[in-house]
Amino acid sequence: MSEFVKVGKAKGLTSGIGVGNGSLKVTLLQFVDDTLFFLKDSYRDCITLKLILRCFKMASGLKVNFFKSNLAGIHVRDADVAR
Repeated sequence: MSEFVKVGKAKGLTSGIGVGNGSLKVTLLQFVDDTLFFLKDSYRDCITLKLILRCFKMASGLKVNFFKSNLAGIHVRDADVAR
């Protein structure tokens, strides 16, 4: 999964979020069976994430269980998260 995110970041399709003074950009944290994606409040970043998940599915044969997935916004309007 991280390779797909790296490609998206290298192509400028997603940028992650700045940590600390903003010089460190975080796009992805992976644990044993959980993955956290960090996106800017942008429709383009959301579409890019969906494309990354589709590419991962096609390349690995694994599926993302969207019923067990959550989307949350921090300092984002509820209407934007719902969209």
